[in-house]
This record gives sequence, C-alpha cells and structure tokens, in this order.
Amino acid sequence: MIRSVPLIFNDPAYHDPADVEHLCLPYTVAPCANSQRRFAGRLYAVPRVALCEYEFRAVFDWIEISIETRREHAGVNLQRRLMKLNRDFGAFRTCFVESPTRGKAHSGRGHVIKMQDPAPGGLPGLLRAFLREDCAPGCTLDKIPVTGVELSLDVYPAPRFCEGDYAVRRMLMTELLRKHVAVAEVFREDRRHPRFVYKVYKTGSNTTTQRLVDPGSTASYCRTTARELGLRHFDIASCDSAHHHQPVLDSTLYFGKKGERLYYRLMDKITDNRKGDMADDLPCHRTRSRAEFTFIDETPGDGLGPASVGISSINDLALDGLTSFNTLLGFELPTFRRDGSDPEAPDRNAWEIFAKTGVAGLAQREDVLDVMEGDRDALRARARQRVQSSGKRLRFSDLNMRATKALRRLEERWQRDWR
Repeated sequence: MIRSVPLIFNDPAYHDPADVEHLCLPYTVAPCANSQRRFAGRLYAVPRVALCEYEFRAVFDWIEISIETRREHAGVNLQRRLMKLNRDFGAFRTCFVESPTRGKAHSGRGHVIKMQDPAPGGLPGLLRAFLREDCAPGCTLDKIPVTGVELSLDVYPAPRFCEGDYAVRRMLMTELLRKHVAVAEVFREDRRHPRFVYKVYKTGSNTTTQRLVDPGSTASYCRTTARELGLRHFDIASCDSAHHHQPVLDSTLYFGKKGERLYYRLMDKITDNRKGDMADDLPCHRTRSRAEFTFIDETPGDGLGPASVGISSINDLALDGLTSFNTLLGFELPTFRRDGSDPEAPDRNAWEIFAKTGVAGLAQREDVLDVMEGDRDALRARARQRVQSSGKRLRFSDLNMRATKALRRLEERWQRDWR
C-alpha cells in the first residue's frame, strides 16, 4: 500500500507553484516482519526516498571550552587576543568569551570560550600558543575541558540535479528528517515539548510558536480525563489527531529547552549568517536539510554534557572519536495497529497523527494507549508519573547508517588534521 504525506508551508512563495504535485512524501505501508511479540500483527511505513541520491555530512557548528588564565582578564580583551591569534592560525570563524556561568561582560581568571566553525588544522596550534602565553604553566590540550558542542547533520541532494529538482528533493528530505527523528520521552515534558517556530506570514516581523501536541479548546476535557486516569492532559490530547499540528516546512522544529543538557533543532536551511531578521541567502546547491543538537554542561564543569559520554578534554574530542554521539541523534520507523474497517491499512487516527507530527507524535500516542489499556487501578496509582516508551518503533537502519558514516568521516578528518 502506498500512502503520501503532503508538505505544508507558512509562506506560499517558499516553493515554486509548479512543484506542488511533487511536494508529498510517499510511503510504502506493509506488514511488520519483526518477530518480536510487541510488533505482532502491526504494519510499518518506510519512506519511498532514494537515500543514495543524497550526501550526508556532519560538522561542528561550535565547540565550547573552559579555561583559567594566569591573570585576571576582561572577557572582551581576551576575545580580542584570541581573534588576533586566529589571524595566524585560522582556527575558527569567530569566538565568544563568557564568564564561568556563561554570563556576559565579565572580568576574572575563569572563562568559557565558544569557537564557531572550528578547524582541526589550526585549532591545536592556536590553543597551544594561548596556553603558553596566557594560562598557567603545564596546562596542555588534554587538560582543557570541553563544556559544550553543537553538531549538525547536513543532508544535500546530489549536485547533479537542476535547481528545481534539487529544491524539491531538499524539502522532501527536511520533512523526512522531521518525521523520523527519535527523541527520549523526557522531551515531551514541561518546556522541552516539541514545537515549531516561524515568522507570521505577511507581517514577517513577529514569530509564532506552536506545540506539536496542543489540547487547545478541549483542554478542560483532557484535564478531567487525565485526573481520572492519573495522567497528564497532554497525554490524553496526544491520542487524538485533532490535537496534533504539522510543522510548516519553512519553520524550525525544536525539541528540548535551551540551556539544558540536550537541545535539538531541525530546519530547511536556505540562509546563513543570520543577525536578527537579516540573513544571507545561500546558493541553491549549498542549501540543505539540517538536524542539529546542542550538548552542553548545564553549568560549565558539571560534567552533564560531553564528559558524560567520555569526552573530557579537547584532545578527547579530536583524537578519541565521536562514536558516543551516535546515541544522541537517531531515526526510527513508525509501526501501526491495523484499521478496524480495512486490515490492510494502518489505523486511521494513528496515520493522521504520524502524517502531522511524525514518529515523535505517534510514539507519544502509542505509549499512552498502552498505559490506558492496562489495569485502571494500577494506572490511577501511578500518580501522574511519566509515561514510558512502549518500544513500538523500528530502527531506521539505512538512515542511521548514513548518519553514522557522516560522523565517522568528521572523526577521521579531525584525527588527520589535528596536529
């Protein structure tokens, strides 16, 4: 069975009107062949997109380190010092110097340095010169803690496509990444909830934020039912496709809360060097689909970020590999109960939820249904504990493999050029 998910847009001018008929993401729906009991009788859906026609690249957007200087320095003076050194080494595009708690306009011996677009060929030389001249004697690269990184997976259609075909394939990939990105259940809670942000069409100045799951005007009903079952009202709302909202393609999709340990963003990247409302348009064949995540110490030095996966220093990051990051960005395929009126088709409500909010929305619905179909007395005794994963998704092996290979190429480049 073939099903399609139409792409939707905030600004109709975002795409060529002639492309409308091609701006649907097609899927093959078939019986799930997995032998595990939880998948018995279920259907699964896989996108009909030739991943071999795309190039996957992983890049560091920035790396953040924590250092202590020999003497007190104003942050602005230290930033100038680093930029002067950078003219000789070409270690990054720019850098920012903040206090040990990421505060602005500070002075002291402790500093957090964020380096944008770091280059492995120049970074070790710059850091060694900086350590030698400005930091305590004996401080070496393997003693510089990494307190945060931002890493992006960029997906480019093959350059052989003409501009029109390239743009269509890029937009389909952007939708595919959003539909299949897998995040932990904790990203359904509080201010971590998935949401998309976009400019208000026609005004172009104000931004609007929309949650993927939003009870809206039925919040009272959802809250009443949630109280009866010991769940949250968002859990109840997630079971009905009417409360799910499909992100417009010309928006940024967020998972997580800024400033916390993990924070995800997915976008159709067609601009760069954004400053406020201004940005540079990218040439067609440099536009791409992007999935990026920020992985930080919530307070520099607390060890919740890179150190928690074994990356304690800048040397570890450059030389010991990035395999630990494979668990931070992954993709899954949805599975469905069969529809009551047509056993060859996926459950209608479940498919509508997936078409709007992807694996993330469908996973929440399936997890809640598993709980609701359990023992009601035990359910009420949960006292609104977090709904756990029912594990009814499949690994998107082909996409995960390509993302892993992109990480491996980044790792090899850093190991080769770090000197």
